Amino acid sequence: MTDTLQDKEYIIINKFAFLVGQPQRGDVVVFRPPNDNEKYYVKRVIGEPGDEVILEGGFVYLKRANETVPRKLTETYLNDRNSGNTFRHPPSSGDTTKVVYNVPHGYYFVLGDNRQGSLDSRSFSMDGSHPVPFVKQEEIKGRVWFIALPITKIHALESPEYGF
Repeated sequence: MTDTLQDKEYIIINKFAFLVGQPQRGDVVVFRPPNDNEKYYVKRVIGEPGDEVILEGGFVYLKRANETVPRKLTETYLNDRNSGNTFRHPPSSGDTTKVVYNVPHGYYFVLGDNRQGSLDSRSFSMDGSHPVPFVKQEEIKGRVWFIALPITKIHALESPEYGF
């Protein structure tokens, strides 16, 4: 999740956030990936149920269920190395050809902020062959609330404004 989160930082998550609400686009969440129920991952919610997420030309486009034209996401949280470099699977491939993900009801599409080195919805699969690009809502365990350590990095995480 570089630059949003760094190795060896301690995070505090809000486990109650999704007992009364649902994950929102831009939230940094902790979840169990569909291909490995033993681990927890931290990624950013990009696609909500009913959305069409499009990766093309190194950028992310989104068409919500009630819209007809996709809009390019403004992802100000990405650093220079990752901005404009969201590729198809594998994330470091450099493949900018168009791929479309239709997010089903009860699922979310997630991407890491380190787009060229992230294990996220683009790379989730069962047995390495059957793509499983979506995370079930019940597998999302909480929202990253703030960075607690090191002391020099303490701050709350806020979801970005995409203008939707």
